[in-house]
Amino acid sequence: MHVASSNDGDRQEKGESMSAYAGFALKLAGAGEKVRILKLRGTEEMIKRIEAMGLRRGEEIYVLQTEGAGGLLVQVGATRLALGSSLSQRIMVSKI
Repeated sequence: MHVASSNDGDRQEKGESMSAYAGFALKLAGAGEKVRILKLRGTEEMIKRIEAMGLRRGEEIYVLQTEGAGGLLVQVGATRLALGSSLSQRIMVSKI
C-alpha cells in the first residue's frame, strides 16, 4: 500500500479521497457515545504510537468519561485508556 503525506504531516492512503474520512475528532465525543475510528492524523511516528495502543482504523471505541479540555477515558475491547487532548484530536471518528 502506498501512503501519501500532506504538508501538515497527515497520512492518507493513496486513492482514497478525504470525503471517505468525514467525521469528527474523538476529543469531541461525549460520555456514553460509541464511535468507530475513521482516520489517524499526524506524523508517521505519531500514528505508529496511536496504533501501538490498539487504536486502529475500523476499531470501535466506547467513551466512558470526558475530562475538561478534551481528555477522555475510553474503552477499546477489554482495554481502558486515558487519552489527553493532543492525542484525542488526532483520532477521527464517526458515531455508530
